[in-house]
Amino acid sequence: MRDYELMVVLDPNLDEAAIEAANARVSGAITQRGGTVQGVEAWGRRRLAYPVGRFRDGHYVLYRFQLAAQSTAEIERMLKLTESVMRYLVVRAVHVGGDPRFMQQQNNQATQQPSQASAAGAGSTRAVAEDEPGPEQAPREAVAAAG
Repeated sequence: MRDYELMVVLDPNLDEAAIEAANARVSGAITQRGGTVQGVEAWGRRRLAYPVGRFRDGHYVLYRFQLAAQSTAEIERMLKLTESVMRYLVVRAVHVGGDPRFMQQQNNQATQQPSQASAAGAGSTRAVAEDEPGPEQAPREAVAAAG
């Protein structure tokens, strides 16, 4: 199961009952395919960036859900065939910021990195003299002979 976000732009001429019916249809399609809907945010009627057909506005709805990867194509097909859906976009969710799962992973990685760095540095205790040429510094004799 993967986390996804779906943004749907619905026909602006729909009334509240039709918008709720469209939301129920999308949520039902996700749960029928074994997914779980984690949240639905109705953003309301907003101006589109460019005209879509004869419309300049649309009702925006954002869905957050978990679903098997192969089932997203079926959801997209259903959205494509629904007349009230003007546009849609399904993306795989990337958790950043305040998501507790993401924060826990970051904390675990931060605590592991210093211990790994000290373990890697423990084996190399040889000090390099300042006059000793490093890998990026060629010996002076070799440079003089080449010139």
